[in-house]
Amino acid sequence: MVKNSLELRFPIAPNPTIFGLFFMEGGNSWETIGETDPFDLKRSVGAGIRLFMPMIGIIGIDFGYGFDHYNALGQREGQWKVHFQFGKF
Repeated sequence: MVKNSLELRFPIAPNPTIFGLFFMEGGNSWETIGETDPFDLKRSVGAGIRLFMPMIGIIGIDFGYGFDHYNALGQREGQWKVHFQFGKF
């Protein structure tokens, strides 16, 4: 398994702690060492927002665009996905 990520956070409000972020990710997994190709990564980019709640943790939402989704015809096309985060410190 290979996973690379780059995240840029920027503050929006100090109290309550709210920050925005941009991210880029690339990763893949293989069944055997012989199949491993570190240049064959699935890529995505996106943006999100986080709110830190002291008793709960971080609450957030991300909007990501995956470049390497394959449709029913086997053609590569991008696809948007929404991800929610709740309670991770």
